[in-house]
Amino acid sequence: GVNELAAVGNAGVIVQILVTLSGGLEMGSEVIFAKYLGEKKYKDIIIGVKSILLFGFISGLCITVIGVWLKSPILSWINVPSELSVDTEIYISIYVAGLAGIFLYDISRAIIVALGDARCSMILVI
Repeated sequence: GVNELAAVGNAGVIVQILVTLSGGLEMGSEVIFAKYLGEKKYKDIIIGVKSILLFGFISGLCITVIGVWLKSPILSWINVPSELSVDTEIYISIYVAGLAGIFLYDISRAIIVALGDARCSMILVI
């Protein structure tokens, strides 16, 4: 309905911020691993993959907890109309529930691309 669509639009600001955070981790990972590959630092690649995946997962979980905890105050800060608050909170809750998975996916895809396998990355996206 109209209210549900408006709720998704209102949540879009918050969702865009979270997507930007994920994209930043993705690009940073890609640069680091491409550099390691070029320098043939294979042990650093292994250590880095473990570290960035753990960091991405923990970051995603932390942002999920913070997002669920602060969703009502955030919606009031961005002046979401009261009739849309419930639907907007539901949409944000669903989105942040999968945030750790989104972070892991984006970082994993970036690592695969940085190591030179764009075809596998494309298959993952599909």
